[in-house]
Amino acid sequence: MKRWKTIWTIVAVLIALSATSCHQVKRQLTRHSNADSLVLAVKSSGTPEELIAVVDSLEKQGDLNSVKANSMRGYAYYLLEKDRMAEMYFRKAMDEYKHQDEATARMYIVNMSAFSRLLLLKGKYEDGIKVCTQLLQANSDDPEKNPMSYRIRSNLLSDLAIFNANLGRYEEADRIFKQAYAYAEQELGKDSAAPYNLALISADARIVYNNHDQLKLLEEWCQREEGAIQLWAKTDEAKNNPIELDRMYGKLYRSLMELYQKQDKKKETAEAYRKFMRTKYAHSLGGKVQSIIFLQNEKRSDEAAALCPYVDTLLAKSGKRITFEEIRGYLKVKYKVLRQANHQSEALHAADQICDAFDSALVWHKQDATAELATIYETQEKEHTIHEQQATLSQQRWIGTLVAVGLLVIFFTVYTLYRRKATKRLAIAHEELKTAYDQLEETTTAKERIESELRIARDIQMSMVPNIFPDREGLDLFASMHPAKEVGGDLYGYLLQGDELYFCVGDVSGKGVPASLFMAQAIRLFMALAKQHMMPAEMVTRLNAELSENNDNGMFVTMFIGKVHLASGHLDFCNAGHNPPVIGGDDKHGSFLEMEPNAPIGLWPEMEYIGEEIECIFGRPLFLYTDGLNEAENPQQKQFGDERLLDILQHTHFENARQVIETLENQVHSFREGADPNDDLTMMCLRVSRPTH
Repeated sequence: MKRWKTIWTIVAVLIALSATSCHQVKRQLTRHSNADSLVLAVKSSGTPEELIAVVDSLEKQGDLNSVKANSMRGYAYYLLEKDRMAEMYFRKAMDEYKHQDEATARMYIVNMSAFSRLLLLKGKYEDGIKVCTQLLQANSDDPEKNPMSYRIRSNLLSDLAIFNANLGRYEEADRIFKQAYAYAEQELGKDSAAPYNLALISADARIVYNNHDQLKLLEEWCQREEGAIQLWAKTDEAKNNPIELDRMYGKLYRSLMELYQKQDKKKETAEAYRKFMRTKYAHSLGGKVQSIIFLQNEKRSDEAAALCPYVDTLLAKSGKRITFEEIRGYLKVKYKVLRQANHQSEALHAADQICDAFDSALVWHKQDATAELATIYETQEKEHTIHEQQATLSQQRWIGTLVAVGLLVIFFTVYTLYRRKATKRLAIAHEELKTAYDQLEETTTAKERIESELRIARDIQMSMVPNIFPDREGLDLFASMHPAKEVGGDLYGYLLQGDELYFCVGDVSGKGVPASLFMAQAIRLFMALAKQHMMPAEMVTRLNAELSENNDNGMFVTMFIGKVHLASGHLDFCNAGHNPPVIGGDDKHGSFLEMEPNAPIGLWPEMEYIGEEIECIFGRPLFLYTDGLNEAENPQQKQFGDERLLDILQHTHFENARQVIETLENQVHSFREGADPNDDLTMMCLRVSRPTH
């Protein structure tokens, strides 16, 4: 008794330790989640310096792993325009990255997409291709390991295309630009920002092809961008942001002006310039500066020179130091325009500006590089301290693990002793289980035999309806049948004798085996009566007499039987309580056929059925179906409906009978949204054409 008391005490201690461990794991996961939320909040509303401080603190406490921390630091230094620091941390994140969890993957992908833009700005095109390719390919088959939104994927593809274009690989660049455009295009109708994203991708392509004088590709992407802007202009986002919409149009027309100028298309150039000048962007500082080069190329030197003061205004308004890129893009252009306009004193002043700005930019560049190197050294010291702290934490975890392993050994020793006592009870339970298994095996064998017989019955039933259709000039006929269960009660058939085509579609009441037997009788009688060249009304009357005899179960079949003379297009038909077919060739491109409904077959033995006719159905498709089509239900039990059926047929261009059937099958499958079919589904479509001889 004392021994068992000791054993249960040990078990209780182990359970308590396990609960404590689970609580610690749960608390750690919660802490990590809170850390991620804090980082994202600071990233969204704080300064880059605050973001770096928060990331350093959280990594030191062990709440943020190194991949998240380094990718976030790279992003912060990218915003601060400290390119060396940003690149260093981005590369560290890439070297350390392996899939750990979805949160890490998401933060890594979002931040690293900024790395590709940094490499683009620095002209490191080969490195940029490697980074974009790695981000796009990493775990791409598993969405949980690569939680990349379509926007990030399309933006990375756009960057990849730009890198290739800058290396002169224009065909590869265009292929990737189109792939990026296709990703964004798939979201039209799902995301209101998708048109804006399409416009941004097109603008990237336009800018890079304009810079490289790829005029054919430039013209193609300008047209694509204009279409995307027009799509975005219809959204509420664009209506609430008219300045951005105007800016997009202005930059597009600015590129079109330059394109047509290079192609020497004077009329188109003038039209693009007129559209450009109608935008507010053209009258902004940026727009006026953009106009200078165009006016210079148009040999309108005085107009271009008159705009040169806006260059100084733009540089002064930016409120930052003049960079080498601004010297080349603004001051150099200003100097050349003034010189060509023969404004000698102003051109000389612009040359002095360039010299002064170049000296200042060189000094600032060296100072920034020195300061950044000092920060890198300081950062390396800080990282060394963090690694030492993490090593101490790791040692403590190992000690805890060893204690847990020791306790587990004790637990399994106790478990072994207890198991010996339970062996006898287990042997008894095994014998009882064996008896139950034998009974289950007998039940399973019987079930498999029934399923096998049903499969055979289905094969027999499907063999009774034709699956090969006539290959004859002037006749296009196709049909399909899909039972809701193993066997069903729908039917269709046809018989072609000379110039006469008999056809039918029917639906037996009920489902399963009884319906399938009734269906077999109906299709057999139809074929026999068609071979006797009877009229459809007479055939239905005979079918009713045969099937109503000894029909104690009250089964019936609705049926449409038709006979068409292929040489004249004359149609005789009789409808026995079946859904009205849809006939095309009218002003509405399809309508339900108006006809005598008549009673179903098999209920009243003495029933006389009324036949009808259409003088000519040449070129008028006829579509027959069972109520498994219009009464198909989705998970909310909403029916497919007659209106939806008619609308689809009216808007489906008739190519052939098979195409019509397959279109309806796909529409019904999509409408069901995975719900099981509630009834058998049978369809037939035929079209007779006027003989060519």
